[in-house]
Amino acid sequence: VHRVRLARREEIWSIAGLLDASFAANAAERSPWEALVARGRLALDLERRLTPWDWCRHQLLVAEDLASSRIVGFAELWAENAAACGVSDAVTPQPVVFNLCVSPSARRQGIAS
Repeated sequence: VHRVRLARREEIWSIAGLLDASFAANAAERSPWEALVARGRLALDLERRLTPWDWCRHQLLVAEDLASSRIVGFAELWAENAAACGVSDAVTPQPVVFNLCVSPSARRQGIAS
């Protein structure tokens, strides 16, 4: 069983690892140092996005396994215009989900649905 909630700062390193595991094209070819640098860059990028200028426009969401408290999924929600958030018939651009990823060990369990 899992729940979806807003990400917290102390989870940035875990989220960066999840993103790297999900999207790195050359993960098998990297040295441990290169993997650490890549994860660090992702963590810095997440830190910037976790401090948005308008919380309604950008949200970082995690799926947490309730039994282990482990982060098993991640997604970002972005809206071009704050007026689009929560309004299904808004004329402004609607929110977009991106960087949707699920831990390999937790896939096929409906977490990304």
